[in-house]
Amino acid sequence: MEMAILNVFYLILLIALLVRLIEKVKSTSIKAFFKTNEPYMFLILCTIGIVPIFVMGVGVIANKSPSEISANTQLNISTFMAFLISFVWLLYVRKIDIYEKERWGHIIVTFIMGAFFSYFAPIGYGIFSAFGVDLNNRPINDFLYSIFIIGGIEETVKITPFLILLKYTKAADEPYDYILYPSIAALGFAFVENISYINSSGLFNIGGRALYSTVAHMVFSSVIGYGMLLSKFGITKRSKRLSFLFAFAIAAAMHGFYDYWLINDFVSSFSFITTLFFLATIHIWFVLKNNAINMSNYYDPKTTLDNGGLKWYLIMSLSAVLMIGYLIVSYVYGMEWGNQYLVQSWVAYGYIILYFSLSFSRYKIKHGRLSKIKVPLDFFIPKPIKRD
Repeated sequence: MEMAILNVFYLILLIALLVRLIEKVKSTSIKAFFKTNEPYMFLILCTIGIVPIFVMGVGVIANKSPSEISANTQLNISTFMAFLISFVWLLYVRKIDIYEKERWGHIIVTFIMGAFFSYFAPIGYGIFSAFGVDLNNRPINDFLYSIFIIGGIEETVKITPFLILLKYTKAADEPYDYILYPSIAALGFAFVENISYINSSGLFNIGGRALYSTVAHMVFSSVIGYGMLLSKFGITKRSKRLSFLFAFAIAAAMHGFYDYWLINDFVSSFSFITTLFFLATIHIWFVLKNNAINMSNYYDPKTTLDNGGLKWYLIMSLSAVLMIGYLIVSYVYGMEWGNQYLVQSWVAYGYIILYFSLSFSRYKIKHGRLSKIKVPLDFFIPKPIKRD
């Protein structure tokens, strides 16, 4: 019965991969077949989809009542899930760094700084609040507050680790680094923020933090980084300072616009605008990343980007996050709540996982080509890679 809670999206993934396996077997030898990634991806997907349900269904893990879970234990679980979410996306943005891989030392330090500087955001809010500048549920006030205060403060603390890295190291020496490092700093920020949100939701807000807010933080920070790389690598005639300020203003406005529809009661019925805006920014982020890769001063025609690997990585890793969330909710609240959580997660997030897996795995590497930054009218439809 529990298998029925896996929605159509997940079953289609398994069927699609199974069909691909059958085609591979027909076109090659069994020995060559098992040297490919497909059979192992199928096993991993089956494991992600079936094992958590089996574990809970047969009582391998005994259910506990919510009262038996201490506040400290819940916080630890929230911390683990917040880190897992950031780690999944950190590996993704690093996989795209194909020409001159960044050192793990620089990546880890940037992530830690992103987490550390996140604690300055509440201080900034407190300062403005002391001067009477705060949310008051009035639409215009909250709109301006979202852009200038929320967007301004959070984009400042997220980009600061990258600015420090630029000043004291020579790590950022190719265009994509100006997307990579701001994204990693944003993941450090999101890590701390997600701990609070997941914990305060009673562990239910795992999918939303993994698939929306964390990605949005990377998008906004990448806008600043992209503005900086345009002047750094001579793509624009603007000065470095002007390019930074212009990109920062855009990022803060995007951030504030994203948040506004979620925090003001008078416009909360239009919260779908945030989702539509988020999907539109996904296309912008993709173009920024693809352009940065195409501009690389380390370009090597022999080096390729494995779009297929990226697609299946996103499918499996993000599916795993949701299924681990199912295990956690079932363990804490019982099977009934766990089943509801899983149904709601796949209904709510199955589409966005498909969207990410197709939209974030269609890079076309053409050295020197810069695509226009625009959003297509059908931005809500996930796009597979196009063939020339």
